[in-house]
Amino acid sequence: MDGTYTVTYLLPEPSGLKYAGGAEVSLSGGRFVSVAAAEPRWEASLGTVERKAWLYRLIGPARELLVSDTSAVDNAFLLSAVPELMSRLSIRYHGFAEQYSKYLISNVDSSIGNLIRRNFVGKGRSLCEDEQFDVFVCQVNHQAVSLCLDDRDGLKRLEYRFGRKNNIELKLSKKSTQNMTILS
Repeated sequence: MDGTYTVTYLLPEPSGLKYAGGAEVSLSGGRFVSVAAAEPRWEASLGTVERKAWLYRLIGPARELLVSDTSAVDNAFLLSAVPELMSRLSIRYHGFAEQYSKYLISNVDSSIGNLIRRNFVGKGRSLCEDEQFDVFVCQVNHQAVSLCLDDRDGLKRLEYRFGRKNNIELKLSKKSTQNMTILS
């Protein structure tokens, strides 16, 4: 299942369905490689007051909704469709973004967990390529350190990168045929 798909979230309201948000999701080789907010194409979005009220109602049960075993991957897209939801959840539940990405990586799908981590925990600092898994990312002054893992041609590759997005100053890699286990 490769390609780009749009996930749309609609809210039932007395006047009909209203657009709450959408996410555009891309898959390659059966792995999620990108997820981003999608602009509404056919429905006006909720008004500011309605959206705030909806977010307020959603914050309480959101933590349980997002970790439901039946639709955890689908629910993860809600965070990209409505980006302010993650910031509100992180304020209410300290460390939510990191805990949630770890839940997805270990229980559901590592590639969507990695995207959540990259978008909400890493804050866009990762130097890893889209198809790589971010093992570790941190900021040092105005530069980033990333430890990236990927699987190409049956070989696992662990790569250390240091620098800036447009100027990687140091790149070290190690290939192995053995399984590499990532502990989080």
